[in-house]
Amino acid sequence: MIGKRLIVALMLLAMALVSSGSASGAKRFPKPIDKKSWVLPENMEWSDYNNIPGIGYKGEQAQPPKKIRIALILGDFPDQKFRVSETTADATGQKGLGVEDPAAFYLDYLFNNENGDFYNHGHTVNEYWLENSYGLVGVESEGFGPYTMDGPMYQYGVTDFGDASDCPDDSGCSGDFDTELVQKSAADVVSATDQRGPFEFRFLLHAGYDESGVWLNYGQKLFKDPNFVTDKFGPADPEHRNWAHTRYVDWTSFFAAQQIWSHALPGALSTQGESDGGSTYAHELSHIFGVLDNYNNPYAENPDRAYAGPWDMMGRGSFNGAGGPWDRWRIPPTEGGTMGSHHMIRNKLRFGFIPANEVLTLPKESLTASGVMHARILQRESPPPVDDPNLYSGLRIQLGDDASSCDANEPLCDGGGYDFYDVEVVNRQGFDSFTPDHGVLIAKTKSADASPFIWVIDSHPKDINKVDYVRADGEKFMVTVGDYRQLADATFHAGTAKGTVNRFADEANGLAFFILSKETVDGWLVYDVAVASLSRGVPPGETTVEQTSGSLKVGAVTKNVFTITNTGTAPGVYRLAVKKSGPVKTRLLNNLIYLDGGQSAELPLFAKATGAGASISLKVIEAH
Repeated sequence: MIGKRLIVALMLLAMALVSSGSASGAKRFPKPIDKKSWVLPENMEWSDYNNIPGIGYKGEQAQPPKKIRIALILGDFPDQKFRVSETTADATGQKGLGVEDPAAFYLDYLFNNENGDFYNHGHTVNEYWLENSYGLVGVESEGFGPYTMDGPMYQYGVTDFGDASDCPDDSGCSGDFDTELVQKSAADVVSATDQRGPFEFRFLLHAGYDESGVWLNYGQKLFKDPNFVTDKFGPADPEHRNWAHTRYVDWTSFFAAQQIWSHALPGALSTQGESDGGSTYAHELSHIFGVLDNYNNPYAENPDRAYAGPWDMMGRGSFNGAGGPWDRWRIPPTEGGTMGSHHMIRNKLRFGFIPANEVLTLPKESLTASGVMHARILQRESPPPVDDPNLYSGLRIQLGDDASSCDANEPLCDGGGYDFYDVEVVNRQGFDSFTPDHGVLIAKTKSADASPFIWVIDSHPKDINKVDYVRADGEKFMVTVGDYRQLADATFHAGTAKGTVNRFADEANGLAFFILSKETVDGWLVYDVAVASLSRGVPPGETTVEQTSGSLKVGAVTKNVFTITNTGTAPGVYRLAVKKSGPVKTRLLNNLIYLDGGQSAELPLFAKATGAGASISLKVIEAH
């Protein structure tokens, strides 16, 4: 590792000029260049949606080279018809919509209706894939059914995570919804295939809720313990208990447990409930492209930290949308789970959505020789910048052997065995509008889908200390260490704003990452990012610092410009620090700078003297 060698050739003092008259200049210091601004999902509203400037994937003009053809097959039960077709209120208090054709309704909701006043706010699964693939892939669907299952709903869902004791009759409640619905619809699907072409995937949609969205809301949030579950949320048989087992915790109401938990057979079919928003369908459709799930169990006894959290569709990005994770129970879906995140670049490269040459890729060993590499990276919501050779969709470092090691029993341990470091930029635009923040994502990734295969580096690994939900007895349940919202503040930012983190070092792998600057180009975010070796063979050049304009004034904020020059031939990342004396306040908006050999750059330092005799200077230190 390089020693802490001060490489300042010159530090000029900007002496305060005390004026007897009124001071000219600004009264306040300028705002930070990249303020940390994360928001929890439950605090987001639909007004947080932002269009991607200059980009649109709606209407007839949005025709991709490839459209995935989907069969949407509906199945209901003798005791539960589609809620959107009913007009009564169920146990949750929600009333049905009274629609005549539920298949036509859900085709409209999921794939076709782009009217902002509709239940989907005008955003479809087709639009998601067009935006996520930069216009390469779209989705079209044909509806079938509903077909009525042979048994009541509970026979297909209540024992998913329990045992026969949850079943209120002697049937064993071992119904297979997927197999039965595929068989009942087979003739119609084959006929449609013969007439209009084959389907690449089946979405099976059952009447009622996805248990994933109701197990808490109509379990431990509503009832103090299992014995408090009311008959309204129990089975029709009054002799059977009103609670049942569920996936993440010991119990929920029978009403919630009987709902089928969404699941998938990758590459073939997936099963959803009426409460599942478009992001669930986008997530499941991702399996067609050959990528598996990448998420943990946040409610395990000793949970691991979330892997990619809200930043990737195959993590918990499918939970994104206004309202947060506990607002995924509405029929039809209008809040949480309605607009999932983009895929991270690891998956977009796998899908072929980003050309390989649009991600600057280099082996870790090359950094040891060159010392440092930097790249300008465009936000992932915008198409790859194929016409700009100096702008990339991401940066990838090939690790070779991942030297990191940690205690696998610790929740923050990434498990090791990673192939790459990936760097990308996220902005809260388009389907990423409901990610928690903008900024730079740094992640360790693997080639194989060995979960976790994306591990986002958390710029603020400290527990966010937020309430997850309030139990029926009034106890506040805090987000666990494994909750995906622990990564709400994960992104890195540029500059020196309070709470901003602009550097990450992996000592074991000998790498340091720097967020150098942020700019907005045509409404799109662009970050300048550098990666340096901690054991570089060639030291960076020494620098000179010269003040080229500005002076201090009492009672006024003045801009003092320093010119920094790398006088050597090797590039380097440098850290800047202010030295001051006397009565003066200062603000350095950015404390990192990259300079090629022989390159110069200007840097402003803002200062406000509060009395005579003040001075300021700037020092430059090699960053590592």
